[in-house]
Amino acid sequence: MGKKVNILLAEDNPADKMLFEIGIKKSNMDAQIFWVTDGVQVMDFLHNAGDFADSPKPDIVILDLNMPRKDGREVVKEIKKNKLTEKIITIVFTTSDAETDRHVCIKAGADRFIIKPLEFDGITKIVKEIESIWLSSQSSSGTV
Repeated sequence: MGKKVNILLAEDNPADKMLFEIGIKKSNMDAQIFWVTDGVQVMDFLHNAGDFADSPKPDIVILDLNMPRKDGREVVKEIKKNKLTEKIITIVFTTSDAETDRHVCIKAGADRFIIKPLEFDGITKIVKEIESIWLSSQSSSGTV
């Protein structure tokens, strides 16, 4: 696949985080996962601020929609408005199936809006979709 993909997972529910990590392992995706629990931490991670001074630049940011301190909607807008972060693949990963949430996130610049699966089998399909998005971005930028 090329280089290992750095994924920043913003998820305040430890069970959902664990489910995502298991999905990554089962899919054999070559990924390093960094975990934060709210939108403020996402922005600190992306800008190497505070506790995240030495954090690597993620290739993909996966955001829960409803997080403490700053929600996924706000974070997508901030990521896509900043020249330093606008090209990072940004995926909203949520239990919300509300069309208004999808519309707001996509309009703000989210690359995908993915509804969390109810069964474990669904997570491996989603991880494969995320891997496909990553590979597509690499081939279009000529880095594969």
